[in-house]
Amino acid sequence: MPLLDDPRHELFAQAIARGEMQGRAYVEAGFEATTKQSISTGASKLALKSHISARVAEIQELAARKAERKIAIKKADILQMLLEDRESARARNQFGPAVRATELLGKQMGMFADRQQIEVGPLDDMSVTELAEMYEQINTIARTTGGAERSTIEGDAGAEAGDAVSGDGTALDPKLPEAL
Repeated sequence: MPLLDDPRHELFAQAIARGEMQGRAYVEAGFEATTKQSISTGASKLALKSHISARVAEIQELAARKAERKIAIKKADILQMLLEDRESARARNQFGPAVRATELLGKQMGMFADRQQIEVGPLDDMSVTELAEMYEQINTIARTTGGAERSTIEGDAGAEAGDAVSGDGTALDPKLPEAL
């Protein structure tokens, strides 16, 4: 779609496309109104015209394509610089920088993933010894309170997170984390 015939309509469409409020776009485009209400009314009526909304959509689409090209160019430029830096480092026997450039190229290609440790509860901060002691304590509680069907945590005989309480619902051992 070519530029709109009315220059004020074109300016209004451009202002709307870049995110201006309708009233401000209306005034910036050169339309005259004496009150805020007349500005708002005129801007709303103009924005509803089909040639204006079509031009706004076209301008926004062109801007989106231009931004995509800029991003693609920048990405390609960075990759090219990394390749050049890698080759330059290798030529000078600087293997540390060469390996780093190679690593960054690999990350860009999705070959490597950064590893993260995820902590999910109160047991994460406990040592192996503390966990083993807790395990024994829970097994002792299960054996002394539950009979055959609650003999160990390992079995699938009905032990659940809430089983570390007595029959009346009170906690058996206050040292156990609430998560159990």
